[in-house]
Amino acid sequence: NQPAYYFAPTQLLDFLSSYPNLRRMRLHNTIPSAITHASLWEECSGYEVHLPSLEKLRVYAEHCATLVTFLNRVIFPAESSATISSVEASTEDIVSMGRVLLPVLSNPMYDSIRIGNGSFDLYAQNSDYTTPRVAWRAGDFRRILEFLGDLMAFVSSQRITHLDLGLFCESTAYDSDTALR
Repeated sequence: NQPAYYFAPTQLLDFLSSYPNLRRMRLHNTIPSAITHASLWEECSGYEVHLPSLEKLRVYAEHCATLVTFLNRVIFPAESSATISSVEASTEDIVSMGRVLLPVLSNPMYDSIRIGNGSFDLYAQNSDYTTPRVAWRAGDFRRILEFLGDLMAFVSSQRITHLDLGLFCESTAYDSDTALR
C-alpha cells in the first residue's frame, strides 16, 4: 500500500493562482487533509485564489472538512458548474459547505433538484438534466436526508419548479422526521 503524497496547501494554492484563466479543474485526492494536516492549512490564513474564468470544478477528498477548507480559499464565478464529493462528513461540515457554496447555490438560474442515493444535483433552467450545475456526492448515503436538510437551507425553495427523487423511497436511510425538515 503506497502512502499518499500531496502538495502542501501553500504549494497547491500558489500553483492554482498561477493559472487565473483556468476554465476546468479536477482535483481527486490531491488536496491535503484539513484533518490530519490542519497546521499546514493555518499557514494559508487569508490566502485566496481567484479563478474568474472557471466554468467547471470537480473536487474529491475523503473528508468534507478538507473540501470546505480548500473551497474557502478558492473564489470562482457563481455560474460555475461544481461537483463536490467526499466519503466522510458531519452536519457541521455540510452547513460549512453550504456557506462556502452560497454564491453558487443561491444563483437564481437553478430551478431543478434531483436527489438519489448519496447524491444531490441542482440544475439550471431549461437543462436537459444530463449535466448537473451543482452536484454533491456523499459516501454515507444513509445520512443523505439529514445532510440535504442542512444543505437545502442555502437553496431558495421558492424558485424550485422541478424535483426528481430517485431510488430514495426504498432506501434504508429513510427517516420521516428528517424528510419533513
